Amino acid sequence: MRAGVLLPVADEPTVRAAGYQVLGVDLAALPLVPAPGRARWLAPLRQPFLRFGGTDAVVGAMDGLLTRRVVVAPLARVQSVRVVQGPLQRLLRLATVHVDTAGGLHVVGHHRDAGEAYALAATLSSAARAARTAPPSAGVPSQGHHRSSQPTTANVTPTYAQPTNTSIM
Repeated sequence: MRAGVLLPVADEPTVRAAGYQVLGVDLAALPLVPAPGRARWLAPLRQPFLRFGGTDAVVGAMDGLLTRRVVVAPLARVQSVRVVQGPLQRLLRLATVHVDTAGGLHVVGHHRDAGEAYALAATLSSAARAARTAPPSAGVPSQGHHRSSQPTTANVTPTYAQPTNTSIM
């Protein structure tokens, strides 16, 4: 088990109860959008199970072939949002959204449509900023920590590695 794992293995009713108890969200009602069909070229067996989405309070992702792994993080804990696009993803017009949180939890939306990925990054960045400045709601248990008002930045422009000149003597 790693830090941040709430339930290593559980049935659906237990997961739903724990998710509501800890996050104040019904995980079964979390709107997770599937990856586009062309993601099958990069993840032929996992593509039907790749999902990503969220609400105004949390962001979540589902992945897994034999077992489903669901990662959900409160937007108030989000520190950075970035979009990564490799050469094959670029060819297929896909990109991956990474959401990093305080405490080392990573929510990853693999092989999203590139336009959707950049729009999600911008939206999640703004939503995380708003969630940090909003007062805690009465239905969600207190996390017992200070919420930073520092802005969350989104890397919404593609970055490319620049070739370097090296010489061997």
